Amino acid sequence: MATFSYTAARNDGSLITGELETADRASVVAYLQRQNLLVVAVEEKKVAQQALQSMVLGGFSASDRVLLIKHLATIIKAGLSIKEAVDILLSDAEKPIVKRILTEAKFNLEKGQPLSITFASYPKYFSKVFVNLIKAGESSGTLEQALDNLGVQLSRDYELVRKIRTAMVYPAVLLGGSIGVVVLLLTVVVPRLTKFFAQSGYQLPLITRILVGMSKLLTASPILTVIGLVGLVALVWAAFKTGTGKSILISLVGRLPIFSKLVHRVSLTRFARTLSTLLKSGLDILTAIKITSDAVGDPRYRKVLLQATEEISRGVSLNNVLRSQPELFPHLVTSMVSVGEKTGTLDSVLKTLSDFYEEEVDNALKTLVSLLEPLMLVIMGLVVGGIALAVILPIYQAVGNIR
Repeated sequence: MATFSYTAARNDGSLITGELETADRASVVAYLQRQNLLVVAVEEKKVAQQALQSMVLGGFSASDRVLLIKHLATIIKAGLSIKEAVDILLSDAEKPIVKRILTEAKFNLEKGQPLSITFASYPKYFSKVFVNLIKAGESSGTLEQALDNLGVQLSRDYELVRKIRTAMVYPAVLLGGSIGVVVLLLTVVVPRLTKFFAQSGYQLPLITRILVGMSKLLTASPILTVIGLVGLVALVWAAFKTGTGKSILISLVGRLPIFSKLVHRVSLTRFARTLSTLLKSGLDILTAIKITSDAVGDPRYRKVLLQATEEISRGVSLNNVLRSQPELFPHLVTSMVSVGEKTGTLDSVLKTLSDFYEEEVDNALKTLVSLLEPLMLVIMGLVVGGIALAVILPIYQAVGNIR
C-alpha cells in the first residue's frame, strides 16, 4: 500500500485536494472518476513526506476512534441525519487528522457515497472489522445499531489494551532500571577499573574479561553507541508497528510459558467478541469469520479461522472445525458454540464467552504481574551481582598475591 495525494475538479470548476492509501495510481484515478470528478494530478507521497505529515497532523488514537463512533451514534439517535452528524462533529473537531477524515466524509456523503467509503480509504486508522460493521449497517438500514455495536466493540478493545499496558508498567520500569544500572556500570565504573586491571598484570577471570570487553565496546565511541542503540530501538519499534511485525511479536510472546496463558485468553476474547458483533450486525458466517481472523492478531488463530471458512463452505459446522484444534479452542468454547449453532443464538453465546474470557484476562494479568515483579527483581539482582563479582574477583586476586 502507498499514499497518493490528488487534485481533482468538481463539475462547477472548483478544485479539491486529498489523499488516498491504496495499491497504485490507477486505483486513485478510478476512485475519483467514480465520484464524477475530473482528475487534475495524482502523485505518490514519499516515506519522508508521510512521516512529516504524521508529525504535523498528529496521531489518530484508539480513544479518538471510540469518541468518533460514540458521538456519531448519539447524534443519529437524536434524530439527525448522518450528514448533519458529520457536520456537527466537523465543527467541533480539533485534531487536524480528525478534521481531514470528517471533511472527506462530508464530501463523499454529498456525492451520494456511503460513510464506509471514507473509512475504507484510511486502513491505517480503521480496521476491516470497523469498515465492515459500518457497511453492514448501511446496507441493512440499521446504521444506528451498527454504530452502537461498533462503539461497544471499540470500547472493550480499548479497555483490554489499556489493562494490559497498565499491568506491564511496573515490570517495564524494573527492566528499564536494570538496563540503566548495567549501562552506568559499564560506561562509568568499569572503565576506571580497567586501568587497574591492566597494570596488575594478572590473568583476569573469564567473567571479568567479558565485562571489560563489553565496556570497551560501549565506550569506544559514545556518540556512535548512542546513535546505534537509538536506531536499533526505533527499527524494532517500527517493525512491530506493522501487521507482520505484530504477528511475529504475538507469536514469540505466546510461546513463552509465563505469557502463553494471557495471550491465549486475549485471543479467545477477541475471537468471541468480534465474531459476535459481526454476526449481530447481519454479516454471514463466512464473511464474519474471515474478518475475525484479521482482528484476532495471533497468527495461529488466524490460520485456523481461515481454514474454517473453507470447511464451513463445504457444510462442516464451526463447532466441528474448532474441535480439531483443542490447544487453541478449549472444550468450553466448542461446547458453547455447538449450543449456539443448534439454537440459532451463536452471536449471544459468543457474547457470553467474550465476557467470561475478559474476566479470565483480568485474572491472568494479576497472576502475570505477581510473577513478573519478583522475577524481574531476581534478574536485576543476578545481573548486578554478576558485574560486582566480575569486579571483585580480580581485586581479591591482587590483594591475595600481595599478601
